Amino acid sequence: MLPQTLPAVLGRYRLVELLGVGGMGAVYRAEQSGPLGFKAEVALKLVDPELAQKNPDLLLALADEAQLLSRVRHPNIVALSSFEEIEHPTLGNVPALILEYVPGETLDQVRRGPDGTPVALPPAAAGAVLRDSLAALDHAHQALDGQGRPLGLVHRDLKPGNVMIDRLGAVRLLDFGIAWSVDRLVQTGPNMTKGTLPYMSPEQLIGSALDGRSDLFVLGVIAFELLCGRGYVERPQGPRDLVRVARLLVEAKWADRQIELEQALQGEDLRRVVGLVAWVGRLLQRDCADRPKTARDALSTLDSLGLDYEAGRRWLSDRIAAREEEIELDGPAPRPGEPGARDDRPSPPQQAQLGPSIGREEPPELAKRQLLRARPPRPPAEPVATRPFPAPSPTPGAQAPATHGGTSGEASPTAPPTPARRPAGDASAVMLLDRSVLDDLMRGGGAATVGHSADDAATEEDGHEDRS
Repeated sequence: MLPQTLPAVLGRYRLVELLGVGGMGAVYRAEQSGPLGFKAEVALKLVDPELAQKNPDLLLALADEAQLLSRVRHPNIVALSSFEEIEHPTLGNVPALILEYVPGETLDQVRRGPDGTPVALPPAAAGAVLRDSLAALDHAHQALDGQGRPLGLVHRDLKPGNVMIDRLGAVRLLDFGIAWSVDRLVQTGPNMTKGTLPYMSPEQLIGSALDGRSDLFVLGVIAFELLCGRGYVERPQGPRDLVRVARLLVEAKWADRQIELEQALQGEDLRRVVGLVAWVGRLLQRDCADRPKTARDALSTLDSLGLDYEAGRRWLSDRIAAREEEIELDGPAPRPGEPGARDDRPSPPQQAQLGPSIGREEPPELAKRQLLRARPPRPPAEPVATRPFPAPSPTPGAQAPATHGGTSGEASPTAPPTPARRPAGDASAVMLLDRSVLDDLMRGGGAATVGHSADDAATEEDGHEDRS
């Protein structure tokens, strides 16, 4: 069992903070120690040993993610440090994915207003996120294997919860756990398709062969949401709602969405609005042949619109600093499913009021930001006795403690003793859908049948949902 009380020691790593949990295992912020007093902060992704005994493919899925990350080194992709087997006296060799720890927030958290509902971002801030995401996708889509052959890599799980924004406003794409490539050890079954509604392309929904243009469609969905402050389509309210939402996604008409986007961008430079609307519209074409051919082509067109990326990154940086100050003063917000957690359903469009306007700065906001950036570091916490890993087993007859997520890929309804530092607002889960369901979708049928496999399991990495 994975540790439920922290800190805990696993080899040369001291697990100090639970970042996220799910059906496969958990991700921790950890302190790595080495010779001569060396210490480093990392993110440690672990598979639950009990689940791995029942399904050995979970370990292969973790190895797949490690192999892919080793081939996509890029400033806008979370970096792999190592993939290790850590010796443990009772658990044996524990596979662990050691990742770059990125202080910041997910895009899903950044885009939420004070009441927890999504709001529209200024175009410059949205543009900065989209620009960095496209740069990461361009690199990933061109990745090669060890013999120099194209991997055909497709992320397959782009969504706001898998886009990390650091404290300088730069993006890291997270979670290549269900990414498709030609050399995966664990492949999706021939009659299945995988992804997270509503962040799936039409061809992904119907189980067709995928290339990078599938990721571009999903980035178009994200672009629409960032600029409009509302969902492209509704989110499913449970497994039985999947087919209805999938149908909405497949049947969505760009002409209707175009009007919404134009209305949301009222007041912006007219020529830029026309360019942005046309750019998003190309990404959201149902036929992948009508989309940009590559992420680089989409990035070139976005660059031509003249968005001030640096101003956008400053806005994002200020937003994260302000939110971290709120968390520091008020404590962490409740996790999804806990009392007081906010609803994740889409809301009507709202104008972003999250900080100073792009290109203009009010004196009180300037003073606040200077204060935030100049504040001294927090004093170190009082020493805490390190507990062994894993957590002690319950006494006979006692109620077993809640695990970090069930086989459904969702977190356990009972929160662990050490909650994640920040809530993951994007609570949507990766689903494995039988193609018979998708055939039913095309015919206008009823409820969905949902399955789960090794690389469906959900964890959260630094506040984001990670599907490994």
